[in-house]
Amino acid sequence: MSHPIVCAVLLVALNGNLLISWFPAAVYSLSEEEIVDIVNNYNTSWVARTYPSLPKYRNPVPEPRYHQRHRNFLRSLILRRHSYGHEPFRRWRGEVPKHFDARQRWRYCDTVHDIHDQGNCGSCWAIAVASAISDRICIKRPKLRPVRISPTALLTCTNGGNCRDGHDPYDAWRYYVRYGVPTGGFYNTHDSCQPYIYPGLYNKYGTPTDIFTIPSEQPECSHECIRGYNRTYNSELFYGERAYIVDADEQAIMTEMLIHGPVVAIIETFEDFDNYRMGIYEHIVGKHTGYHAVRVLGWGEEGDQKYWICANSWSRFWGERGTFRVKRGVNEVMIEEAVSAALPYSIGL
Repeated sequence: MSHPIVCAVLLVALNGNLLISWFPAAVYSLSEEEIVDIVNNYNTSWVARTYPSLPKYRNPVPEPRYHQRHRNFLRSLILRRHSYGHEPFRRWRGEVPKHFDARQRWRYCDTVHDIHDQGNCGSCWAIAVASAISDRICIKRPKLRPVRISPTALLTCTNGGNCRDGHDPYDAWRYYVRYGVPTGGFYNTHDSCQPYIYPGLYNKYGTPTDIFTIPSEQPECSHECIRGYNRTYNSELFYGERAYIVDADEQAIMTEMLIHGPVVAIIETFEDFDNYRMGIYEHIVGKHTGYHAVRVLGWGEEGDQKYWICANSWSRFWGERGTFRVKRGVNEVMIEEAVSAALPYSIGL
């Protein structure tokens, strides 16, 4: 069975009740074709398909020793969760709309339309946070030159460039507040300080790049821009004002997005998520494969189904042109459990 890489996010047990098991929910494994057949013949709200060209990442669930290491880390996070800053719930003045999409509300911001391709690196958390920062900078100061924040800087400076272990998105937000993050565009671009360093799963024409292995090298944190870029590192730094956790409440999350823009959520992933094509996702079949960070762009309703709109980082050739919708209001795949954000620092924008 082929998988896009599942990002091993280090979960924060914000309410003390998050699931932290890294083992499969079933002792058997279904083929990709079997999963697609089951989903498409089930009375559900989404459609599945195979992605035969995606890398065969056959071991998305960590081995027992790796599992125990993450359990220990999670325990330490639980012990210090009281120190996490929470955004107080603020009600939207007026009726919360049934449909909201950041790509329509702030259509003049190029970044809200971006879909990244993380390649075979577990950098979903860095991409999701960097993208949300970029969106929020534009929302706060729309007349500023277009800014894309660097996932590479977050990946290398908060997690040592490690593509295997994943990381806590909230730590990335806090790094942004404390140290600042430079600009950084897509892979193989040269118009920013620190562009993304790993090739994607596909090229721009949709042809697979045959990237089947996780990068073994771990690039070091750098406080310099790429050679040939005509700005200094310090001049390219952007800072956050405050990082916080959004309350695990549907209304609180929507209010946060209406006021400040996209947020980052952690979702639990299962084998059937890999095969999502279109519709409103809910877990149907397949074993647990890990955790994944995504950028939440909005919400809506379709019939009697409420949903969130999320940007994934598996290229535009996956899902609904790189995005997916997932059931809203029922904490499907834990999407409402661990939502984080930060405010852009006003001075210098």
